[in-house]
Amino acid sequence: MNILCGINLKRNPSGFRFFTFKKAKGKNSYYWDGLFRTATDAQFFGPWKNRNIEDHYYHIIFNYDGNEFIREPAELEGEKIYGYRYLIYHKGNDGKIGGKYNVENLYS
Repeated sequence: MNILCGINLKRNPSGFRFFTFKKAKGKNSYYWDGLFRTATDAQFFGPWKNRNIEDHYYHIIFNYDGNEFIREPAELEGEKIYGYRYLIYHKGNDGKIGGKYNVENLYS
């Protein structure tokens, strides 16, 4: 999110904001449903109030090296996805992946 919001100048040297979204709900370390942004950090949270804070986040993977594929993280089976520059996913309300748990999960 730091890259998309223009915070990470190493990966986004122009500081261009590719992403804007509504402000996250919640407070302290319990945010959901939107973008939480400070001067040095940006985090994008899903709409669910998951118990585990790590399950609140959308996860984004970029193809930095310009090869023809992105490798899914191990929790998504680790397979290669060809022809895409990024992968975005969220584990849904239950925070689980696979089989019957994929009902609310988001993949793009």
